[in-house]
Amino acid sequence: MKGRVIKWVSLSIFFILILIVSIRMGMTYYLNTNTTLIRYEKGKKADDISYGENYSIMANLDVINKGKKIGYVAGEGNKNIYDIYEIKGLDSSEWVAVNDSDEPGGRGTWVCKKDSVKLPKISDYGVNEIEILQQDGYYTIKTIKNSEDINKIIDVITSSGDETKIAGPFDGRSYLLYFKSPQFKGIAYRGYLTITKNGKYYARLAGYNYIEVTNEFKKYI
Repeated sequence: MKGRVIKWVSLSIFFILILIVSIRMGMTYYLNTNTTLIRYEKGKKADDISYGENYSIMANLDVINKGKKIGYVAGEGNKNIYDIYEIKGLDSSEWVAVNDSDEPGGRGTWVCKKDSVKLPKISDYGVNEIEILQQDGYYTIKTIKNSEDINKIIDVITSSGDETKIAGPFDGRSYLLYFKSPQFKGIAYRGYLTITKNGKYYARLAGYNYIEVTNEFKKYI
């Protein structure tokens, strides 16, 4: 009798495991065959994607308003590698948000732009707001809206001679900067700001060295 009970329990566990695997496979199949989703392919470089044309990762931009899921990139076993989302305010045939399908624990979300679409330099981006956020990007501390101050900040961090720029990092408080434009809703140029212990302010755009901006930022933070 005891042997029969053990056998019955073993069989029950086996069938439960089969059921769980079947459900997971069915969900994967449904997600990746849903006709409302677009199947993208891997792009030319790491983190690029492709759909008729290559979409390159924009390492100097951040997604600030992600919309609904519109597609995916599948790998071996039809398992999703990336999930593709629209960016609210932008044409999803030109701009998309790409999310690591292993989130949480993955690498987050990044912007991909169709290669035939031109991204203007920040000086021509039409910036009308600079957000100063906590370093993790979850909380806005201050928003700069004065056009004269915005133009001066952009001019300083993009036009000053390289000999005045330094690599960092600095010992102090660090913040994230979002340079936002009404022409490119849903994304922002990303920058960084550090206030050192001796009261100096340094800022940089993603991919650039720091430059002192004490006069430009001190009245805001």
